Amino acid sequence: TVFLLGMVWLASLTSVIVIPVIVAAIVAAVLSPVVSWLQHKHVPRALGAALMLLAVVALGAGIMLLIIGGVTGETEQIAGHLDSSKEKITDGLKDLGINPDSATKATKQASSGSSDAVSALLRGVTSSVAKLSSFAFFIAMVVLSLFFLLKDGPLIRHWVEGHLPLPRPVARISTQRILGSLRGYFLGVTIVAAFSSVVVAAGAL
Repeated sequence: TVFLLGMVWLASLTSVIVIPVIVAAIVAAVLSPVVSWLQHKHVPRALGAALMLLAVVALGAGIMLLIIGGVTGETEQIAGHLDSSKEKITDGLKDLGINPDSATKATKQASSGSSDAVSALLRGVTSSVAKLSSFAFFIAMVVLSLFFLLKDGPLIRHWVEGHLPLPRPVARISTQRILGSLRGYFLGVTIVAAFSSVVVAAGAL
């Protein structure tokens, strides 16, 4: 128990490095069969790892661009809706018998409040951008760790199996079950995410 507490304490002190390595190890466990398949097709493992890494980086960058583009692309439409809604609010207040000057004043106050809210949101985004340097370091550590884990995965697994307090055939089965569970979990998550994307896209259309 003392040893486990000490390891957790040490991991918390080195979380800047430990967490990216853990993330990279999970991704490498899922993607290593592709690198092994490329190796069977006479592609050097280092080259296969580099190709797989480039594919992951390109996919991540593409998703980020889609998200950012989707949000920024709606800015003009949102502004147009706000302008038209102000006119509708003013007309509605007038229809209710409220003095036109009071209706206009109330609409301006609501518009000012929404502008302040947008400004506050943008200030929050700006402060978040200031923290992107740590996120960039995290991504860099994940990418670097992922490359070496994909390239040297079989050697690392062989070393781990040799140091487990189990006969090597049993250790082999254990690591295989662990890797199979990880891959099965992420396959299931991917299927659910793809199904949800299709449903949302159909609803949007």
